[in-house]
Amino acid sequence: MPNHFNWRSIDANYASVYDDFRGGYAPQSIHHILQRANITSRSSVILDLACGTGAVLREMFSEAHLLIGMDAAGPMLKQVQTRYSDQESGLCLACANGEQLPLATDCIDLVTIGQAIHWFNLPTLLAGLRRVLRPGGWLAVLSRYPSPAGRLQALVEQLRYPFTEEGRQGIPVWSTMSAPSNLLGLERAGFVDYERAVFQHEMELTISGYLRGMVDRNKRHALTPEDLAVFSAALEEELKITAPGGGFREVFFDYVFMARKAQNPG
Repeated sequence: MPNHFNWRSIDANYASVYDDFRGGYAPQSIHHILQRANITSRSSVILDLACGTGAVLREMFSEAHLLIGMDAAGPMLKQVQTRYSDQESGLCLACANGEQLPLATDCIDLVTIGQAIHWFNLPTLLAGLRRVLRPGGWLAVLSRYPSPAGRLQALVEQLRYPFTEEGRQGIPVWSTMSAPSNLLGLERAGFVDYERAVFQHEMELTISGYLRGMVDRNKRHALTPEDLAVFSAALEEELKITAPGGGFREVFFDYVFMARKAQNPG
């Protein structure tokens, strides 16, 4: 079942935190998508669905004749507009629900969805994507997760555990990692040639940026204000011990799931 998050509750402050905390994807992930989808010229039209603050968009500016960024949260799109105003000649931003795509039929060559597939009702989403994608067009779903062997994930789970009942901590990272391979109904929705690829990369993080992101994330995961204050203080202290210089590098994995709309879908 999709998560019913109220995107209208997102404000400019959260959009800024999200932009700092999320980071981008491995260059090899983007290269793999473009190569697999045969995006080789600036004649292509690419839709980045649930684009957020532009983590995928910024990698696509030089690849598409028309690049559409779509998100249900206006403050997220404002961040994109502010950061990438010099690219606006080939960029179109739309505040819209991805399950009700305001696009013409057979108009898109590639749809990307970065770290957001879990927000959608999949049957509705896939039906809409099948309509707007051109025959032979591609869907690419990206999901990025810290290495289970890394320091950050283990640290955060350890510090949150005393405040959180079992089952209220969200989907465990080891389960979430496999989610892109479980997009059910793709064949029934008229998609073929589906595959998954995994790319490892390192990200440079700062204590302040990571702390802001984790505090906001846990605020939205139902920690009480009192518990959040204790959690935040403990996390900040542990991060200072882990990264005395104020910055650190962490290993992440990008999971890239791709499928192609059939040339003659039934």
